[in-house]
Amino acid sequence: MFLHTLTLSYRPQRLALFWQILLIGGLLAACSSEPELLNSERIELRYGNYAVRVLYSDERQRVSSLYSAGIEGEVCRTYAVVDFMLPLDSRLAAEHRSILAGGSIGQVFRQAGWQTEKYTLSIRETPAGEYSVQIPGLMQLDPAEPLAMHRYRFEVTRGELRIPYAVITEIHHPDYLTVQQLHQIYD
Repeated sequence: MFLHTLTLSYRPQRLALFWQILLIGGLLAACSSEPELLNSERIELRYGNYAVRVLYSDERQRVSSLYSAGIEGEVCRTYAVVDFMLPLDSRLAAEHRSILAGGSIGQVFRQAGWQTEKYTLSIRETPAGEYSVQIPGLMQLDPAEPLAMHRYRFEVTRGELRIPYAVITEIHHPDYLTVQQLHQIYD
Protein backbone atom coordinates (compact mmCIF):
# COMPACT_ATOMS: atom_id res chain seq x y z
CA MET A 1 0.00 0.00 0.00
CA PHE A 2 2.81 2.47 0.94
CA LEU A 3 4.67 1.84 -2.33
CA HIS A 4 1.48 2.25 -4.31
CA THR A 5 0.73 5.61 -2.59
CA LEU A 6 4.29 6.78 -3.13
CA THR A 7 4.17 5.85 -6.79
CA LEU A 8 0.88 7.64 -7.31
CA SER A 9 2.05 10.85 -5.59
CA TYR A 10 5.33 11.06 -7.53
CA ARG A 11 5.56 14.10 -9.74
CA PRO A 12 8.80 15.22 -11.45
CA GLN A 13 8.25 18.86 -10.45
CA ARG A 14 7.84 17.97 -6.76
CA LEU A 15 10.93 15.80 -6.82
CA ALA A 16 12.98 18.58 -8.45
CA LEU A 17 11.69 21.08 -5.87
CA PHE A 18 12.54 18.65 -3.04
CA TRP A 19 16.15 18.33 -4.29
CA GLN A 20 16.49 22.10 -4.69
CA ILE A 21 15.30 22.67 -1.11
CA LEU A 22 17.65 19.98 0.16
CA LEU A 23 20.60 21.50 -1.74
CA ILE A 24 19.87 25.06 -0.56
CA GLY A 25 19.45 23.86 3.04
CA GLY A 26 22.80 22.07 2.88
CA LEU A 27 24.55 25.12 1.45
CA LEU A 28 23.06 27.39 4.11
CA ALA A 29 24.14 25.01 6.87
CA ALA A 30 27.68 24.91 5.48
CA CYS A 31 27.91 28.70 5.18
CA SER A 32 26.47 29.57 8.59
CA SER A 33 28.84 27.72 10.86
CA GLU A 34 28.95 28.86 14.45
CA PRO A 35 32.24 30.35 15.63
CA GLU A 36 34.42 28.03 17.65
CA LEU A 37 33.81 28.16 21.38
CA LEU A 38 36.27 30.38 23.19
CA ASN A 39 38.34 28.81 25.95
CA SER A 40 36.56 31.08 28.45
CA GLU A 41 33.15 29.87 27.18
CA ARG A 42 34.24 26.24 27.42
CA ILE A 43 35.41 26.70 31.03
CA GLU A 44 32.21 28.49 32.01
CA LEU A 45 30.03 25.81 30.39
CA ARG A 46 31.95 23.02 32.09
CA TYR A 47 32.41 24.50 35.59
CA GLY A 48 29.66 27.11 35.86
CA ASN A 49 31.96 30.14 36.12
CA TYR A 50 35.12 31.62 34.68
CA ALA A 51 37.60 34.38 35.48
CA VAL A 52 41.06 35.56 34.41
CA ARG A 53 43.86 36.33 36.83
CA VAL A 54 46.80 38.09 35.18
CA LEU A 55 49.97 36.74 36.80
CA TYR A 56 52.44 38.79 34.76
CA SER A 57 52.15 41.36 32.02
CA ASP A 58 54.42 43.67 30.06
CA GLU A 59 54.57 45.01 26.49
CA ARG A 60 55.87 41.67 25.16
CA GLN A 61 54.02 39.03 27.15
CA ARG A 62 51.04 38.25 29.37
CA VAL A 63 50.82 35.21 31.65
CA SER A 64 47.43 34.39 33.11
CA SER A 65 45.38 31.80 34.93
CA LEU A 66 41.98 31.11 33.41
CA TYR A 67 40.18 29.60 36.36
CA SER A 68 36.93 28.44 37.83
CA ALA A 69 36.01 28.82 41.49
CA GLY A 70 34.18 26.30 43.61
CA ILE A 71 34.33 24.39 46.89
CA GLU A 72 38.04 23.72 46.31
CA GLY A 73 38.71 27.44 45.74
CA GLU A 74 40.20 28.82 42.53
CA VAL A 75 41.42 26.09 40.19
CA CYS A 76 43.42 27.09 37.13
CA ARG A 77 41.87 25.34 34.13
CA THR A 78 44.23 26.93 31.60
CA TYR A 79 47.61 28.50 32.22
CA ALA A 80 48.13 30.85 29.27
CA VAL A 81 51.35 32.46 28.07
CA VAL A 82 50.68 35.09 25.40
CA ASP A 83 53.65 36.34 23.38
CA PHE A 84 52.44 39.42 21.53
CA MET A 85 53.42 39.98 17.89
CA LEU A 86 55.55 43.09 17.87
CA PRO A 87 55.29 45.73 16.69
CA LEU A 88 51.60 45.71 17.57
CA ASP A 89 49.28 46.72 14.74
CA SER A 90 47.82 50.13 15.70
CA ARG A 91 44.33 49.00 14.61
CA LEU A 92 44.32 46.68 17.65
CA ALA A 93 45.42 49.31 20.21
CA ALA A 94 42.08 49.64 22.05
CA GLU A 95 41.58 45.88 22.29
CA HIS A 96 45.20 45.41 23.39
CA ARG A 97 44.73 47.90 26.25
CA SER A 98 41.67 45.93 27.42
CA ILE A 99 43.64 42.69 27.27
CA LEU A 100 46.56 44.15 29.23
CA ALA A 101 44.02 45.33 31.82
CA GLY A 102 42.89 41.71 32.31
CA GLY A 103 40.28 41.17 29.60
CA SER A 104 39.78 37.72 28.12
CA ILE A 105 41.52 37.82 24.72
CA GLY A 106 38.88 36.06 22.63
CA GLN A 107 36.00 37.88 24.30
CA VAL A 108 37.64 41.30 23.89
CA PHE A 109 38.17 40.79 20.16
CA ARG A 110 34.74 39.28 19.49
CA GLN A 111 32.99 42.08 21.39
CA ALA A 112 34.89 44.56 19.20
CA GLY A 113 33.59 42.84 16.06
CA TRP A 114 36.64 40.77 15.14
CA GLN A 115 36.66 37.11 14.12
CA THR A 116 39.30 35.05 15.93
CA GLU A 117 41.38 32.28 14.37
CA LYS A 118 43.83 29.81 15.86
CA TYR A 119 46.54 28.08 13.82
CA THR A 120 47.94 25.16 15.77
CA LEU A 121 51.72 24.97 16.01
CA SER A 122 51.83 21.99 18.39
CA ILE A 123 49.77 19.85 20.73
CA ARG A 124 51.69 17.76 23.20
CA GLU A 125 51.90 16.62 26.80
CA THR A 126 54.09 18.14 29.51
CA PRO A 127 54.50 17.44 33.24
CA ALA A 128 52.71 20.06 35.38
CA GLY A 129 55.91 21.40 36.90
CA GLU A 130 58.10 21.41 33.79
CA TYR A 131 56.87 24.58 32.05
CA SER A 132 56.41 26.73 35.17
CA VAL A 133 56.74 26.17 38.90
CA GLN A 134 53.44 28.09 39.33
CA ILE A 135 51.29 25.57 37.46
CA PRO A 136 51.05 22.71 40.02
CA GLY A 137 49.94 25.11 42.78
CA LEU A 138 47.46 26.97 40.58
CA MET A 139 45.97 23.71 39.29
CA GLN A 140 46.20 21.92 42.67
CA LEU A 141 48.15 19.05 41.09
CA ASP A 142 51.29 17.03 41.62
CA PRO A 143 54.24 18.48 39.60
CA ALA A 144 54.59 15.17 37.72
CA GLU A 145 50.95 15.16 36.53
CA PRO A 146 50.85 15.10 32.70
CA LEU A 147 49.06 18.08 31.17
CA ALA A 148 47.95 18.92 27.63
CA MET A 149 49.78 21.83 26.01
CA HIS A 150 48.45 23.68 22.96
CA ARG A 151 50.64 26.23 21.18
CA TYR A 152 49.08 28.27 18.39
CA ARG A 153 49.24 31.47 16.39
CA PHE A 154 46.28 33.73 17.17
CA GLU A 155 44.99 36.09 14.49
CA VAL A 156 42.00 38.36 14.15
CA THR A 157 40.10 39.06 10.97
CA ARG A 158 37.46 41.47 9.77
CA GLY A 159 36.38 41.06 6.17
CA GLU A 160 39.56 40.70 4.11
CA LEU A 161 41.71 42.19 6.88
CA ARG A 162 43.87 39.63 8.76
CA ILE A 163 46.13 40.69 11.63
CA PRO A 164 48.45 38.38 13.61
CA TYR A 165 48.15 39.22 17.31
CA ALA A 166 50.09 36.66 19.35
CA VAL A 167 51.57 33.21 19.75
CA ILE A 168 49.76 31.59 22.67
CA THR A 169 50.77 28.59 24.74
CA GLU A 170 47.97 27.10 26.82
CA ILE A 171 48.50 24.38 29.39
CA HIS A 172 45.27 22.72 30.48
CA HIS A 173 44.17 21.06 33.70
CA PRO A 174 43.64 17.31 33.04
CA ASP A 175 40.02 17.48 34.25
CA TYR A 176 39.39 20.19 31.66
CA LEU A 177 41.16 19.22 28.41
CA THR A 178 43.41 16.34 27.37
CA VAL A 179 45.72 15.96 24.37
CA GLN A 180 43.12 13.74 22.69
CA GLN A 181 40.38 16.33 23.23
CA LEU A 182 42.60 19.09 21.83
CA HIS A 183 43.17 17.00 18.70
CA GLN A 184 39.41 16.50 18.35
CA ILE A 185 38.77 20.24 18.65
CA TYR A 186 41.64 21.58 16.50
CA ASP A 187 42.43 18.87 13.92
